[in-house]
Amino acid sequence: MRADKDYDAFKDYHFIEIQTGKNYQDIKDIDHEKRDSVTVLKKYPELLIDPLTPRTVKMAALKYLIHVIGDIHQPLHVGNSFDMGGNLCRVQLLNLHSVWDSQLIDLDMTQLKSKTSPLKNYGFINYADDIIKKNSPTLEDIKEIQSANYFDWIKESQNLRSIVYPDELPADEESSRVYCQSFSPPAVDPLLTDDYKKKAIEVVELRLLKGGIRLAGLLYKIFEIGSNSGPEVSMDKKQILGKLNLTNF
Repeated sequence: MRADKDYDAFKDYHFIEIQTGKNYQDIKDIDHEKRDSVTVLKKYPELLIDPLTPRTVKMAALKYLIHVIGDIHQPLHVGNSFDMGGNLCRVQLLNLHSVWDSQLIDLDMTQLKSKTSPLKNYGFINYADDIIKKNSPTLEDIKEIQSANYFDWIKESQNLRSIVYPDELPADEESSRVYCQSFSPPAVDPLLTDDYKKKAIEVVELRLLKGGIRLAGLLYKIFEIGSNSGPEVSMDKKQILGKLNLTNF
């Protein structure tokens, strides 16, 4: 679906922009145009529970819901409104968003594989198992993590933005804005230090753990209530897109 240009209208659903010092509830309807991750988090469970939702629509909604819950636990998917979630902030060889989307995970997987796994083909299932073993969440921990609502998830990621931007970037927001939006980059982009990577990986592991536990809890509720897989209705892509194109309000 991500590779299908017909779904490009849903790009806005993968992130939220909240200015520093504000909460999601402070954003006026016209500012977020009623299209962001909350659309998916709020409306798609309703689609999945509804026994009248066609199966083809449920399959698409389920994929988006799983994807967006992961996105929202990545701090830069709750962006500051001026640097495209760190995509405009250059660090050596990459941009900051790519670092947090995948590079830190790749680095962590490589390190964990070398320390804990004799498996030649170490994959995401092994990585998830290792994160669970390292953190050993109790049933009480799981209940507490799952008790947070999606506005809490968003706020957590927003609060983590302050540690995501490396010290080498300008400290104040206005200077950082100029740097990240500059079309004349400096000769040497900021280097992510080993200390930065170590602390960042700790955050990444915790966000993956919480995101996974919350996704599991939500899916359990959805399929406990809405075990009906939906009627088999012949629908073309335009009709499916129309069913998915909901607003927050």
